[in-house]
Amino acid sequence: MKLNKIAKGYNLGKVISSNEIIGGYNSRNYDLLTSKGHFFIRKFVSHRQKDQIKLELNFLDYLKNERFPCVPALRTTEGDLYLNTLEGNFALFEWQASEPYDNQLESTALCLSQLHKLSTNYKRIVSGRDCLDKCFDNDIDCAKKIVSGNDIIHQSNLPICHPLKNKELFKINEINKINIRRLFKEYFNNFIVPKANEYSKIVSLFEYSSFNKPIIHGDFIARNISYKNEAVFCVYDFDSMREDVLAADLAISIFDFCLDTKKKETVFNQKKLSAFIDAYKSKLPITKKDIKLMKLTYLNGALNLFFFGLNHFFLKNDNRYLNLLNVSEKLASLYSNPDTENQLCEATL
Repeated sequence: MKLNKIAKGYNLGKVISSNEIIGGYNSRNYDLLTSKGHFFIRKFVSHRQKDQIKLELNFLDYLKNERFPCVPALRTTEGDLYLNTLEGNFALFEWQASEPYDNQLESTALCLSQLHKLSTNYKRIVSGRDCLDKCFDNDIDCAKKIVSGNDIIHQSNLPICHPLKNKELFKINEINKINIRRLFKEYFNNFIVPKANEYSKIVSLFEYSSFNKPIIHGDFIARNISYKNEAVFCVYDFDSMREDVLAADLAISIFDFCLDTKKKETVFNQKKLSAFIDAYKSKLPITKKDIKLMKLTYLNGALNLFFFGLNHFFLKNDNRYLNLLNVSEKLASLYSNPDTENQLCEATL
């Protein structure tokens, strides 16, 4: 990456050092130190459309004006929200010195409810992105095709943001195809395929238009949040600017913050779960219908993370692939565990 061009585009002075920070599927992140200060760079990957980038960065400005704890993007020397180069699109933020998560459940849940309130009130409709119900259909359909032995590389009906859609990354030989199919069959034949019709029926029962939807999927997890004085100090990374269901976003946060890490099986810590939900409910309601959708979200997350993991598998990034596979299996276990819905109900109702 040509950091000097970025430094020039933002008038940052001389580049002293830079380090890549762990990022997600939608962006690559960098720590940049220059003669004029310490900064955080986000490089948006190629599938991110310019209008989506502008929407995210404008949303950050809106949140900051509403006193939400986040950092808006800095403007380039030309006054633009992001820097467009041959290498990609970049956004720049001031570096925020802070502390990692340390069991601040109430503070985190209150911040999430504030985000949901603000995003619901944000007057901008996003079009052209897959909603949650469409994601379920795509994932189940893809799973069926993969286990049946069809060529997964050239499927044209995958979501635009899907890693399997990027054909450049997947020029693999027949042996790898066989290995991949074996992995899929082991995982999906035991969990997905026997109940695919059941999932489709469950999804069809949800009237998505009746759910309260924010404009974003918050990805509100510990590695995207920093803290100071036992409160949320800064939230990073709003990288899926689409209308989505509040309960689905809440489900992912609960999974990240409320699991019982002392138990071998994947279950919630009831004390953590109750504390998190009580704080969230003090600002926004949670219904029985929300709870059923939250559980179904764990299936959707299991499928998506497994698919995303394939990207790293093909690139021989084994640590990343194994991490995503591990989280995928935990989400799958949480979905299939009959106690999951009971735990959520006990903490909520």
